Amino acid sequence: MAVVVTPFIIVALFFGAILWFSVKAKPIGVEPKQKPYRWATYIALTRGIVSLGFLASVYKAIANGRIVGGVLIAILATLCLLTCVLLLKRKRLAIPVFFVT
Repeated sequence: MAVVVTPFIIVALFFGAILWFSVKAKPIGVEPKQKPYRWATYIALTRGIVSLGFLASVYKAIANGRIVGGVLIAILATLCLLTCVLLLKRKRLAIPVFFVT
């Protein structure tokens, strides 16, 4: 008997892992004034996963002859990856880039 893995189960496993990671994230800052920025880790990881989905869509769009759509998706994927990296590094530029995407 074969085990059928539905897309819902795969998505649930990904987001479950992301939630677990964001809850286990250590707060940043100096000891008396620690600030738990767990949301940034969660948002960064979800943006990273979304950007991988966008990158997969770029190939499909260009293969179907939709060059402009492929370029726009590639730009969006690049911005999502940039958001992911900037949020994980706790850079101030991450917030404006997050709102653009």
